[in-house]
Amino acid sequence: MGTLDIYKVVESIPEVQNSMAIEAYDNLILYVVLKGNLTLDESLKQKIKDKMRQELGPYFIPNYIIQVPDIPLTLNFKKLEVPVKKILMGWDINKAVRIDSISNLDAFYTLMELSKPVIEEIKRKKNVNFY
Repeated sequence: MGTLDIYKVVESIPEVQNSMAIEAYDNLILYVVLKGNLTLDESLKQKIKDKMRQELGPYFIPNYIIQVPDIPLTLNFKKLEVPVKKILMGWDINKAVRIDSISNLDAFYTLMELSKPVIEEIKRKKNVNFY
């Protein structure tokens, strides 16, 4: 099972417009773009987790769900899964991605900024050395 399977399930939820899943430090982080002016609350997080558990199994339940305004894409409209994962795992941004290959740079920087507290929490819990 891959990320496309995750996206199919998550994006079948009426409130969710788009999504991206990243595994970092043995944690599944799910980024969601919600429709309209919806805000991610605990009820919607639980709905997403329940749907994923039911359709994908317990291994695919996200440890963290983060609402973002948009999912960063390449110029070919592919989700930036691998570069985002590399950066979250401590790679230098310039080695992980060519900035000029990102179609929506604001979405990329916003996602990275919203990820910082989550990654810091994961590292604290796992006692991972900061770079």
